Amino acid sequence: MQNKTPRLLIMMFLQYFVQGSWNMTMGLVLSTFGLSSIIGTSYALLGLATIISPLFVGMIADRFISSQKIMGSLHLVNACVLFSIPAFIEAQNGTMFLTLLFVVGILFYPTTALANSISFRHINGVKMFPIIRVFGTFGFMCIGFIMGQMGFSGSTITYEIAAGSAIVLGLYCFTLPSTPPNGKGKKFSLRDLLC
Repeated sequence: MQNKTPRLLIMMFLQYFVQGSWNMTMGLVLSTFGLSSIIGTSYALLGLATIISPLFVGMIADRFISSQKIMGSLHLVNACVLFSIPAFIEAQNGTMFLTLLFVVGILFYPTTALANSISFRHINGVKMFPIIRVFGTFGFMCIGFIMGQMGFSGSTITYEIAAGSAIVLGLYCFTLPSTPPNGKGKKFSLRDLLC
């Protein structure tokens, strides 16, 4: 059996590299462009997206579509949204920024659960998952270091870097080991639809 761990390490590194590139610097970017008043609202909307989105995406991944395909698709769509955000920040259009940020949260946060799910399906989770997961932390730290060293922390280029990284990760997801839905073929009920 092929060792899948290196591929999962790369997936986890890129997952948190993408998140770190837009999430970690968001408050500073908004302050730089005169949108300090919506920083709290921005993080609150991300919290709401974190609660809502995994429920529906998890149901789809559990019953209908392979996890790696859903994850790849979500990252590619999210890249398009991330690319459009800088224009609204620079125009100081807080309403559109908040709307798009909520969409980013809806698209991105389920991918974290999917990355974990894919990892656990292909490894001995008790022994190997902590090692795989720590590569996510390395990814988060790496992009933070890059942003700081390049002087991008308060710039909208952070969203462009996030979008480019999301494209790379989205395409990479389609090469991951096949992770078919666990609940495929099981009876579907209204209770499942309502999570």
